[in-house]
Amino acid sequence: MKIGIDIDDTIVNTNEYIIKAALSYDKQFLGNKGFHDKKSYAFTDMFYWDENDVRSFLKYYQQEKLYLNVPVKKDAIKYINKLYDDGNYICFITYRQDNDSRETYEDTYQYLQKYGFKFNKLITNSGMKGQVCVDEGIDIFIDNSINQITDVNKRGIETIMFATLYNKSYKGKKLSSWKEIYNEIRKRYDD
Repeated sequence: MKIGIDIDDTIVNTNEYIIKAALSYDKQFLGNKGFHDKKSYAFTDMFYWDENDVRSFLKYYQQEKLYLNVPVKKDAIKYINKLYDDGNYICFITYRQDNDSRETYEDTYQYLQKYGFKFNKLITNSGMKGQVCVDEGIDIFIDNSINQITDVNKRGIETIMFATLYNKSYKGKKLSSWKEIYNEIRKRYDD
């Protein structure tokens, strides 16, 4: 089976980490404006920031390569490696991008290697992932984004939503651990 897997907030805790980094950036560079609404997803709603503040933070986040320090989700390595060892093809598909997508690819590849993820392919700068999944022959795709899951579903590809705080409105099936995801995939190909 060919399995496509998103990275940010699917195998790593990006949202938690980026908020901590944003708070630090806010304190260091933006006069410590602080939170406006902690439960919001958009930085312009979460902080007292405008679009320029968000752009400058994201540029800083990218230039400082803070994404290379994001902690891995519990059991992600264990169960993704089990899927790989079971004979599945693992393709990481991430929206991660910058002006030099080769650098983002290399950094992300090294990150996955450093933590011991087993995989066959990495795709960065994916944009919407539906067509990428079709082109790669993906049988099942795992992501945390409602938009990405919807785009992949439109192509007739099975999906699993990784549950996060900001996809609560998704009406389909959501799983909240890599153990659950592993068991769901095993069930699908054991039938």
